[in-house]
Amino acid sequence: MPLSTRWRVICNLLLAGVILYAWARMTFVVQSGALTATGAANLKYYTVLSNLLAAGASVFYCAAAVSGRGVAAAERVKFVAAVTISITFLVVVAFLGPLFGYATMFTGPNFWFHLAAPLACVAECALWGRPPRRIKGVLWALLPLAVYGVCYLANVIINGPGEWPNVNDFYGFATWGVPVGVALFGVLLGVAFCVGLVLRAAGRRRIEE
Repeated sequence: MPLSTRWRVICNLLLAGVILYAWARMTFVVQSGALTATGAANLKYYTVLSNLLAAGASVFYCAAAVSGRGVAAAERVKFVAAVTISITFLVVVAFLGPLFGYATMFTGPNFWFHLAAPLACVAECALWGRPPRRIKGVLWALLPLAVYGVCYLANVIINGPGEWPNVNDFYGFATWGVPVGVALFGVLLGVAFCVGLVLRAAGRRRIEE
């Protein structure tokens, strides 16, 4: 195994470990602040799901790199995870931070979920990943966000936004109405596509040099 691959495996193991630690802490320890939930209820958050996807992708890559099998598939999953988790960071910086306060967004497990893990995952993909050769690969990377958006808005439409503590629109995307919420998710898909294009371009340029 090349030295660079060994270092990448170590970094991916650390990334997966940090994410799983943060998730365990949020799951089993009562947290304070916005957008936290004890137990399996935290799986409703895109933040948690995107981070767990990143952790799973990291473990998948490590297994593939060590065994020498399925590396190409692992690279594709890593790219999808990087695009998916990048939206977590960007939404926090542009929307949730001003709404709930940056101190709350970067406290406890949310420090790892909202800041450290997303930046590490994107940086790892940009520095070491092998991006898709075709634009179709970038489009596939939008699937997790698209599925989550459909499920989130469908729940708000069917069950209503809810009232505290049983809030369905916990991210506040439908605060100005469901059509605005749909438009916001459309914007997020566009942003995710742009992130995918940038990561793909950076990776292709690095490989070709």
